[in-house]
Amino acid sequence: MRDFYRLVQPGCPEVKIYEAKRFFSRLRGLLFSRSLPGDEGLLLRNCSAVHMLGMLYAIDVIYLDEHGEILKLVERLRPFQCSCCRKAVDVIELPCGFIAQRGWRIGRKVELYKK
Repeated sequence: MRDFYRLVQPGCPEVKIYEAKRFFSRLRGLLFSRSLPGDEGLLLRNCSAVHMLGMLYAIDVIYLDEHGEILKLVERLRPFQCSCCRKAVDVIELPCGFIAQRGWRIGRKVELYKK
């Protein structure tokens, strides 16, 4: 079983955030997956851009600074689109609709807890 972080928000279901640590897992990202389960996400550390080349579905993307504060939110990033945030340190890829469902805004702090 892979290690993961827990993203906890009061009043909402917990989300498992898996970290892509190795070169090939980062390169692959969510590529070749058919969907992202509603209770899972992918963390890319030391990352400030994502691409959707070859993807089959849209995702939501959260860009974070070194303190876990949200710098940019991208909802419904579609296949074959790209996105970046120059000041971002980490990126979390989440199921489409996640940002709206949770009501997240720029400036909010995201806290990830090690499993």
